[in-house]
Amino acid sequence: MTKPAEKISMINSINNQQQAVVIDIDDTVLNLGDRRYALYKKHFPHAGDAEDVIRADVSLAFVGERTSSAATAFMRDFLDPIVLKDYPVSAIPGAVDAIRAIQESGPKVIFMTGRHESLRQQTLADLAAVGLNWDAGDLIMHSAVNSIDPSAESEFGVFKGHSVSNILRNLDIIAVIGDRPSDIIAAFENSVPAILFGSSPEVISKETLERYSHVGFQLCKTWAQVIFHITSLQIG
Repeated sequence: MTKPAEKISMINSINNQQQAVVIDIDDTVLNLGDRRYALYKKHFPHAGDAEDVIRADVSLAFVGERTSSAATAFMRDFLDPIVLKDYPVSAIPGAVDAIRAIQESGPKVIFMTGRHESLRQQTLADLAAVGLNWDAGDLIMHSAVNSIDPSAESEFGVFKGHSVSNILRNLDIIAVIGDRPSDIIAAFENSVPAILFGSSPEVISKETLERYSHVGFQLCKTWAQVIFHITSLQIG
């Protein structure tokens, strides 16, 4: 029986195209729940928010207004590569094997993250810690003077939209995979199929899904589902 990776490889040989899959990192490949919760307990020791809520809060809404002393300290640590070395992350189940399967089948895997460029070495270390030793050239990071606050979805969208557009100059993107609306909108606006990972479809408005219905959209709860849909996109 032909494996999914073998099917993709055969399609690549026929098309003779340099293809790529663009993947978000945080909470798509790497689970930042432990890091978020540990820093929360450090800076908000007397707060009573539920642990599962803190672990899942990718926008850091639990920090509240960024002007308080505790919030300022939290955000400083969350963006400090020296501090983050002491707060390891883990892999989302199935992510590492799935990424290796995509690579082995032919397409280039490019990570696209809203993390600031100052966190490049820490990001590479986070990936290496889960078994993904990555070429820094295939890691796209936000490089403006100021980092993007995790709550600023529109800013992420602008950065990721431009990034996908730049990648398309040299590569045929099979799909963009991510857990946030900005990942999906970045794909849609560049006419690239999008895979929303692990989130509820309600994070993308019905109007947006209808407007870009011709592009292609899938909701995947597991990386096994992601591989299935990547293979389907390749086969056509």
